[in-house]
Amino acid sequence: MKSLCSIDDKESRLKLRASIDEYEAALKKEVGSDRGDMDEVNEKGLDEYLIGGAYTRVLRIPKGHTIVSKLWLKPRLWIIISGKVRVRTELGDQNIMGPWIGEPPFGSKVALYAETEVLWAAITGANEVNSVEEAEKLIVAKDYSDFTYPWDKLEVMQ
Repeated sequence: MKSLCSIDDKESRLKLRASIDEYEAALKKEVGSDRGDMDEVNEKGLDEYLIGGAYTRVLRIPKGHTIVSKLWLKPRLWIIISGKVRVRTELGDQNIMGPWIGEPPFGSKVALYAETEVLWAAITGANEVNSVEEAEKLIVAKDYSDFTYPWDKLEVMQ
């Protein structure tokens, strides 16, 4: 993923994180869910696979839908198979058109808007689990305190 700011740029990342948090709050107020259309997408357009130690989520996101992700505890790979989507992470904004493969910033929520219908896969390692339910428990963080960010390491060294 092409970044607009450096992975260790604390000030810029926290500003972008705040904008995602504000978007979540606005979604909660307007549509009753801080995750936007995620519940609907999960119910109607989600396939999950646990194969060979990898947990894969394949989402069919309809045009015009918006989503704010959960925080994932593990690094993951994104594959935008088809479609056009606008994405905001802590590193900045990006317009993605499938086919596209990239790695999102670790420890960051993602806000997205599907400009067209999007077929999206997210893959993460989960070799220590035996079910999709166990995989989700293993990979979803409760909040940002579950992570050590680059600036945390720098502050400890000072």
